[in-house]
Amino acid sequence: MINEKLQSDAFAFLGQVEQQAKDDAAADFESQIDAVRQEASQAQSEIQDLRSQLESAQATIADQAARLAAQAESSGQPVPADTFVGTMNYADGTAYTNMVKKNVAWFSYSRKFKSTKWGTIILPVALDYADWKDRFEIAEISGVQVNSDGTYTAERVVLGAGSSTLPNHPYLIRSKAYVPSKEQSITKKNCTVWPAEPQLVEIPSGDKTFFFFGSYERMTAADLVGSYYASGGKFVPATGSLNPMRVFLEIL
Repeated sequence: MINEKLQSDAFAFLGQVEQQAKDDAAADFESQIDAVRQEASQAQSEIQDLRSQLESAQATIADQAARLAAQAESSGQPVPADTFVGTMNYADGTAYTNMVKKNVAWFSYSRKFKSTKWGTIILPVALDYADWKDRFEIAEISGVQVNSDGTYTAERVVLGAGSSTLPNHPYLIRSKAYVPSKEQSITKKNCTVWPAEPQLVEIPSGDKTFFFFGSYERMTAADLVGSYYASGGKFVPATGSLNPMRVFLEIL
């Protein structure tokens, strides 16, 4: 009986030790997790601070360059053709009316995309694949598919590594990182901004010709009578207005 009691007590003691070890290990693990979370939070904060410092430095450099260029111009000295000065930032809905070719240190365009479906874009700057690859897909318009519901789908050739876009040229664009109600930006450093002379893409098909026009100004419903604009990945009859930096379709 004594041996049985000793054995029972030993098992109970071992169970307590095992449970205590598990509790200690769990507490230690939670402590390690908390430490990692704190380190991650600190790193994230430091990254954000570095980004803010970088943006501030870029803005300061651009401002200084602009002042130097202005001083050179006012004194009658020529401004070198490869000098990039100033910034141009366009929020969605802002018309682009610049009619002078210029080199700028920073160009940006922001838009709230409504989905990950294909829409349209036209910009006065040339972009390289690295400028859009992480957040967007951009494609050339290569043809037109006629849909049974009276809409049209633009056939496309997606631009890949090594590709670039042309300024003032209509393209299709799709957000890869769409977040509802969040603006996404396309940016370009040290670039040439071209005059507002939007081009078109012309696609003959049978007895019809499809014209994809780029626009830098806000177009009203009256401006778009008989035209089509992109919605839900297709070109549908235009019933409302169209913001700048987009493309509309006319059929003749």
